[in-house]
Amino acid sequence: MLRRTEGECSMSEKNPACGLALFLTAAIVTFGCLTVMQFLEKPWFFVALVAMHAGIALFVVSKRVLRKQEFDLLRYFKSEYAMLLPFLLIMAYSLISKTGALPPFGSAKASITLVYALICFAVTFWNFRHMQADARAQAGTDAAPTPARVALAD
Repeated sequence: MLRRTEGECSMSEKNPACGLALFLTAAIVTFGCLTVMQFLEKPWFFVALVAMHAGIALFVVSKRVLRKQEFDLLRYFKSEYAMLLPFLLIMAYSLISKTGALPPFGSAKASITLVYALICFAVTFWNFRHMQADARAQAGTDAAPTPARVALAD
């Protein structure tokens, strides 16, 4: 007989923990791989590309998990998706510059990519904290702050 463990996800109760964990994992994997892809050559580039798509798949899974539990958190996903666009523009510019149609990035590409990646990670963590608070409020588990929560919030 199988028993449910403490950390296991349950779709029958309104608990956002699993969906939120998947969301944060998806963001870290996706943005991490997009950043690394900017600096890798062919064989490793494709490995990072596959891993990045796995991160995007985790976004889809997390959205389905949260939607199945009737959480309305779509705006947080949209902001993460919007942050993907500049990475695509950086990669498109790099690809076009290899044809000679545009001047090459040079060392500016590394700086732009790293600064933008740091911005993405900061926005993602800010987004996650607000998403977490919103999900708790929707679940009705927005308990009064404990000393541990207050310490974490500071």
